Parts: sequence; C-alpha cells; structure tokens
Amino acid sequence: MGGKKAVIAIARKMLVVCYHVLKKKSPYKELGADYVDKRASEKRKKYYTKQLQRLGFDVSLTEKIA
Repeated sequence: MGGKKAVIAIARKMLVVCYHVLKKKSPYKELGADYVDKRASEKRKKYYTKQLQRLGFDVSLTEKIA
C-alpha cells in the first residue's frame, strides 16, 4: 500500500471516530485490539453456516476447548 497511503488511511479513520464521538456527545470507548478479528470470525461462522444450510445440512456449532 505504501507509507503515505497508510498514514492517510489512519488519519481518516481517526477523523471518523472523532466525528462520531462529537456528534453523539459520548466518550470514546476502546473496543480492544482483537475486536476486528473476533468480528470477522463471527461473520465467517455465520456465512459458512448459512452456506451449509443451503446445501441441505443441519448445522450446530460448538466451541472447541483448547
């Protein structure tokens, strides 16, 4: 992507956050470093579950205990 584009992307993201904080007059809430990963994981689970159901499978997911 390049350094300059990355800086612009981060600056834009910060401006969007500032806009929403000021518009809603609410304090900034940090979602955590792994928020995006968790969200993506949930989306993938939902997507693949729907795909299997469309193919005629009965799907139930359980968390793997590590």
